[in-house]
Amino acid sequence: MDSQTVPALLGILGAGLAGVLVLWLASACRRGTLKRNPLLGVRTPSTLRSDEAWIAAHRAGAPQLAIGGWGLMAAGAVAAVFLIVGRPVPGIPLTVVLGFVWMLGWLIASGFVAGRVARRI
Repeated sequence: MDSQTVPALLGILGAGLAGVLVLWLASACRRGTLKRNPLLGVRTPSTLRSDEAWIAAHRAGAPQLAIGGWGLMAAGAVAAVFLIVGRPVPGIPLTVVLGFVWMLGWLIASGFVAGRVARRI
């Protein structure tokens, strides 16, 4: 292994694990099992107003969150293929970074949808 392989592997593993975490979160939101907590979820005054608003908001935002998680996992898989076939290493971090940007965009979209639903309740 050369000096660039280990950071590439860490980026690939990080993207894959973060994608799994986001998918788990999306699944918990969709099922309505994500309780109000100090770490995870859309934490706005309207979503924190009641358990009903929290659950409805997170159920509404779950599809966008899942898209972000799948995209991040796909970016990790593409980066792994780059590593396996010996493509230039700069393509690996770029792919991982684009995966995280994709996930962040969908995370923001999920927050907007969740906030809109919570304000209606």
